Amino acid sequence: MAKGKVIIIGSTGSVGNCLTEILNQNGYRLHLVARNAEKLEKQVQKYEKASYTVADVFNLDQLKAAISATEPENGVNGLVYCVGSILLKPLSDTSAEDILNTFKLNTLGAVQSIQSCLQGLQKDSGSIVLFSSVAARKGFPQHSVISMAKASLEGLVKSLAIELAPNVRINAIAPGLTKSKMAEPLLINEMVEKGLAKNHPLQRLGAPLDQANAAAFLLSDQSSWITGQILAVHLIVSIGTFSSPMKASS
Repeated sequence: MAKGKVIIIGSTGSVGNCLTEILNQNGYRLHLVARNAEKLEKQVQKYEKASYTVADVFNLDQLKAAISATEPENGVNGLVYCVGSILLKPLSDTSAEDILNTFKLNTLGAVQSIQSCLQGLQKDSGSIVLFSSVAARKGFPQHSVISMAKASLEGLVKSLAIELAPNVRINAIAPGLTKSKMAEPLLINEMVEKGLAKNHPLQRLGAPLDQANAAAFLLSDQSSWITGQILAVHLIVSIGTFSSPMKASS
């Protein structure tokens, strides 16, 4: 039996791609949204029950149009906002533009996505999954910008869990450092990767599948009594200082 429609924003990223695979196997109808048309078209060809729209979340009109193309008023079973970034800079080098762009990508895009398909989510008693970060709750050097953006995202989850209840659930996943395309600039060589892995009791970095499995659970009926939660998919003891500014986005 076919399941409801799930909209995945950022489907071509490492986590989004894994989640797309899982949800397709579980029988969901998918609408995929990403900014790279070539990657998106190649991705959607693998799935019989998938449609897609090309959109850049920095262009909020484009983002709204992408969600409108799914006819959300007919029902949305799930919304996943997989878009995110990592901007590492000391405070002395941080500009207002850095802060605004990071907030726009990580938080405002998520808000606009929810607003654009809220009617459909309410109709289908849908589930929303966002992505925070370990950095929202644990202090790391040079993480002030991304920490602020992700902390605001967690505040959004707590507030909307009450506002949208009982028809819509919303949760977020807060991963530790994950071996993904976004994190590649951090994992510059095997020695660095092993050193960072030692900060975790499980002695490895996260994998995109770790985050995707958690998202699939939060979308499913197995989590039907869970809302307003920040699911930590990590346990980290400490992290070293990154010596140079770095920016990445999915």
